[in-house]
Amino acid sequence: MATMTFATWRALTELLSWQAWPSWPGASRVGVWLGDPFTPPADLAATDVSVVVVPIIDSPDQDWAALGAHAKNESFRVPVVASVLTPGLTALEVACRLESLAEVIESVLREAATVEGRPAGLADHVWQIGVAQVRPAVWPSGEGYVGQVEIPVGINARI
Repeated sequence: MATMTFATWRALTELLSWQAWPSWPGASRVGVWLGDPFTPPADLAATDVSVVVVPIIDSPDQDWAALGAHAKNESFRVPVVASVLTPGLTALEVACRLESLAEVIESVLREAATVEGRPAGLADHVWQIGVAQVRPAVWPSGEGYVGQVEIPVGINARI
């Protein structure tokens, strides 16, 4: 195995897809996918609330483990982006909805950080999963306010 990146993208997308997401009046159900936060896949209904595993990695690093040429340590971050694009909301309403989405995402990651909660695709290689920091942003649009919260998921693995 050359990297845990692909398995991490799959596992995070599956974990987040299985969650019971909050719902709000006037908003569509939360869409979850791997890809661009502003472009849902063609097979997914349009949504104004989403949680997206962005298929890039930040701060990648690999080095030979203590086992020499038999294993490598790998670390990287995968951004998970939650968006609220529901028309007609105030900045406070958007911020509150982003906070609710971030709480679910962080809860999922806390569970995945335990040995028992680690996804099957990651259990054999990943030894640390955590949230690097939470970066929310809310801004005005032509129809109220919209916002996103980026949650970089830190991964440490031995491959």
